[in-house]
Amino acid sequence: MTTECPNCHMDNAYCDGVQYVCPDCDFEWPCDEIDWAENEQEEIDEDDDY
Repeated sequence: MTTECPNCHMDNAYCDGVQYVCPDCDFEWPCDEIDWAENEQEEIDEDDDY
């Protein structure tokens, strides 16, 4: 699974088990930050149904 890099916005960053790594700009960030953001977005999307 790949995700968008928050630094350069390329869509090929990958999780190495502990953190996401962007092969384009070498930016690294914790995998749990993305999990948290995805969960928050899911909650927002569910609220939109009302």
